[in-house]
Amino acid sequence: MDAPNSLQPRAVRLGWLIGLRWLAVLGQVTTIGATSLVIGIELPLLPLSLVLVAEILSNASLHAWNAWRKRRDDPPSPAVQEQLQLLVMVLDTVLLVFLLQLTGGLANPFAAFLTVHIVMAAVLLPQALAFAGAGFTAVCLTVLVFTHRPLPALAERPDLVAWGTAVALSLTLVILVYFVTRVTRALAAQTEELARERERQYLRDLASGGSLETTDVQLIEQLLDPARDGSSIDKAQLRGVVSRIQSRLQSASSGTGSLSGQEARALHARIVERAQALLATGTQPQASKQGERAA
Repeated sequence: MDAPNSLQPRAVRLGWLIGLRWLAVLGQVTTIGATSLVIGIELPLLPLSLVLVAEILSNASLHAWNAWRKRRDDPPSPAVQEQLQLLVMVLDTVLLVFLLQLTGGLANPFAAFLTVHIVMAAVLLPQALAFAGAGFTAVCLTVLVFTHRPLPALAERPDLVAWGTAVALSLTLVILVYFVTRVTRALAAQTEELARERERQYLRDLASGGSLETTDVQLIEQLLDPARDGSSIDKAQLRGVVSRIQSRLQSASSGTGSLSGQEARALHARIVERAQALLATGTQPQASKQGERAA
């Protein structure tokens, strides 16, 4: 069974990525303003402003396109999202390299932010595209070495460079932790929902084959729903379902196109376990609600 696009593990929503880019623009504007106005280092403000405008326009366009797709209830497919994510990372890398080229090159402590784009590619994209992104960044770094505009203040103020490095590394670590944990949670939630959809399809297959009644399938879906405590489930019907699962569904545990035999047997066991707990105590076991998919 092909999963819906919204359930594909890599179909991470663009909304929070757009938000992350807005935060990056805000951070860059703040850093440039503080460096120029507070610390007093002379910067090429006009070309830096042009790069920032390009960032703002690109993100505003992506935001408008994403909002338009949402209004049409037509989210981009996982393949389109991967292509967009790759294009965004390439564009952000190029724009950051332009900013660094104007502000001291790799001697600028904020060159550490380039690692954020590599980590994003490694987490969000297939391995081949992630390596391609890393290779592209390496080329950009090589170009940056030969084309950057030196900032005399970086050589004259080693204390400033040290503090700037500490701030840049700290911000990079915070961003990476936020990004990786956010993506990990999103992918885990989507993988969980995909697994539930495969189980629902498996139960529908059993019903169409006569191993279960349609009402049995509806009851089992309620039983497996972690958002329900099971108090509204018909206990008499539940006993009948448990009996049929134990006596009649063993022959179906070899699996179908939706689940493998091992997955089907695990599903049967979980249904029986939760049903028996519900019949014995009137509530579903809490542990099953939190981590039952580990099996």
